[in-house]
Parts: sequence; structure tokens; C-alpha cells
Amino acid sequence: MANITKFQEAMLILLATFRKYAGAPGDKDKNTLTKAEFKAMLDAELPICGKGEEGKNFFDRMMEDLDANKDQRIDFQEYMILVAGLTMAMHDMTNE
Repeated sequence: MANITKFQEAMLILLATFRKYAGAPGDKDKNTLTKAEFKAMLDAELPICGKGEEGKNFFDRMMEDLDANKDQRIDFQEYMILVAGLTMAMHDMTNE
């Protein structure tokens, strides 16, 4: 893609990050994150969230809150809810 904007680049990064963790070897569903894939993504991409007991509680709450259809997987729409929520929190933290 030639001449993409920073905004388009950001969207492609979000999509690439989801795809990087979805459908790990042995998982036939490349359109969702299993609990283990979601944990791996959070550990790698948001390491501050995974520290100690507080990190485990954060992960468990995030998985429960995001998994709207309760299928024990995070689909792309559920992932984008996470991205939106974290982006709004970052906005609030940097806007003080």
C-alpha cells in the first residue's frame, strides 16, 4: 500500500496484532483468540497488565468482560472493544 496515512497504519497494526495471536498452531479458528492466545497477547503487548496476582485478576476480568457471547474466545469485535476502552483510558491519563 502506497501513501497510507498514520491512521490507516494504526488500523493495520491493530489488525496485524490480532492476527498474530489468533489461531496459534493447533487452533483451527484463526478468527478468534482462545484464552491462552489472549493471555499471550496481553503478556507480550501489554506487559504492565500481567504482573503478579493483580495481573492475573486483570486478565480474568478482561476475559470475562470482553467475552460477550461467553464462548471462551475473544473475536475481533470483542478485541476492538478492548482497544477502544484502553485508548479512552490512555486519553484520560494523558489529558490531565
